[in-house]
Amino acid sequence: MIIGKVNAQQDPQYSQYMFTQMAYNPGYAGINDMVSLTGDSRLQWTGFTGRPQTNTFTADAAVKPFGIESGIGVLILNDNIGNGVQANIGLSAVYSYKMSLGAGKLGLGVKLGFVNSAFDGSKLQAAQTESFASGQANKFDNGIGVFYKDDKIYFGMSVNHLVSNNWTYNSKGSSGSDGNAVTIIMVPNYYVTSGYTYQLPSNPLYEIVPSFIVEYGGVPQLSLNTNVVYNKKVWGGISYRANALTAMIGFELQNGLRIGYSYDYELSQIQSYSGGSHEIMINYNFKLNREIIPQKYKSVRFL
Repeated sequence: MIIGKVNAQQDPQYSQYMFTQMAYNPGYAGINDMVSLTGDSRLQWTGFTGRPQTNTFTADAAVKPFGIESGIGVLILNDNIGNGVQANIGLSAVYSYKMSLGAGKLGLGVKLGFVNSAFDGSKLQAAQTESFASGQANKFDNGIGVFYKDDKIYFGMSVNHLVSNNWTYNSKGSSGSDGNAVTIIMVPNYYVTSGYTYQLPSNPLYEIVPSFIVEYGGVPQLSLNTNVVYNKKVWGGISYRANALTAMIGFELQNGLRIGYSYDYELSQIQSYSGGSHEIMINYNFKLNREIIPQKYKSVRFL
């Protein structure tokens, strides 16, 4: 009998975390007073069979029900590991209460939804004919977060999977006896992030934006980033974390569409076998309110 327990990162890794804040902090919803649509696709550790692949979509908007400054949003997550060995699909609704604080705005958010976790042991590569555990189930999921932003600085703290969930999948052995069992425990994941925009006095068109994110969900991880932005339209930068060095580049079109790409060069021993990690981010921001232009009418009745 062999019993094993492994602690590891659970939530997906985002190299372009500064553009995917809604994915892990519900307090971000509506903070920009615009409708924001963001899609992120990450292909991790290319070169490995069964590499992790994550697709995320978020949408948020500023609303004012009953005169209360608020933000609403939705989060859709599809995380696949091992060519279907483990697949998580999450769907959550987000609400954030916003208030003015100093020169910026503070959002207090909550996320409610569910996670469908599926495990298919038959797709594992193993030199035996024993039956493998498999199955899927839906579990309630939630999270909370606080996010502050003004023209220069942003700061956020959040917790995903506030209530721990367990998935246990069983199988029967070839002789009909109890086979193997797999238990997946989703624990709370904690995030702290911040960034600052520094405008160069010698050339205001250039901005330097250092930022960081600390993640803890089984194992701690720190990512440091510095982006250089030109005319608020084009950016490029470098990030560092313990197991990877990341280069990123992006640009914004005139209609509010932003496109970003990042590449992770692995610094761990798997670098010899991996082609690195690729991530593409697409973001579109727009306002719903249309400015009403006053109309002038001339009439001989009013002089």
